Amino acid sequence: MEKKNNNDLDNNKKLKDMTHYTIGIYFNKSFTHVVLILKNRPQWQKGLHNFPGGHKESHESIKECITREFEEECGIKTMFDDWWFIGEIYNNKNDYTVSILTAIKEEVHGDIKTNEDQIVKWVPVNQLPKKRIANIQWLVFFALNYWKGSEVEKLKVGYFCYEPY
Repeated sequence: MEKKNNNDLDNNKKLKDMTHYTIGIYFNKSFTHVVLILKNRPQWQKGLHNFPGGHKESHESIKECITREFEEECGIKTMFDDWWFIGEIYNNKNDYTVSILTAIKEEVHGDIKTNEDQIVKWVPVNQLPKKRIANIQWLVFFALNYWKGSEVEKLKVGYFCYEPY
């Protein structure tokens, strides 16, 4: 029987103690628009645009979470297999992770609606709102590169750590 070292046990406990979130970067087929939400909560996001997503329940996979969140927040019914994992954001305190997923929709109009008290809309990728979460612009670029980059330059998955200055 293989003996686990204390570091493995510490890492497993840290993963369980972390809060896990998902965000979905959802493009139209021509990659000219992306879905954003004008957030009312949490307080630090109030009045800013962000991607749809939310808290992952303990029984959910990240794809189950983003599928549920998109339907709740946007009225968009997606399928589990529509979503592709492209990266993860975490902070250096190891108290949260944000899984980054992306998907493509055939049409820009017709299916999006606000299901909660936050405004959901298709936004041109070349005209992202000025009032947005700081990482929106580079995450859009990152996801576009996933879909459109050549095989040589395409970054398949990225892991990003936020550290305070």
